[in-house]
Amino acid sequence: MTLRPGILTYDFVPFIGGQGRVTHDLWRHLAMRGDVEVTVISPARNELPAHVSQFAATRRLGGHPLFS
Repeated sequence: MTLRPGILTYDFVPFIGGQGRVTHDLWRHLAMRGDVEVTVISPARNELPAHVSQFAATRRLGGHPLFS
């Protein structure tokens, strides 16, 4: 059985601060397990698999209140 959790965060790769680093480490750790398919939703722009970029314009402002 494959688990498919989602992570909603205002900080992801490239990192703004510590939350982005912790989120990336969690995503990477779960992805290496093989039985978990994690989707990350954040305003960051990157080409990582299973990442959905939303509200990308707010990233320049240092975050988004809906994600905080």
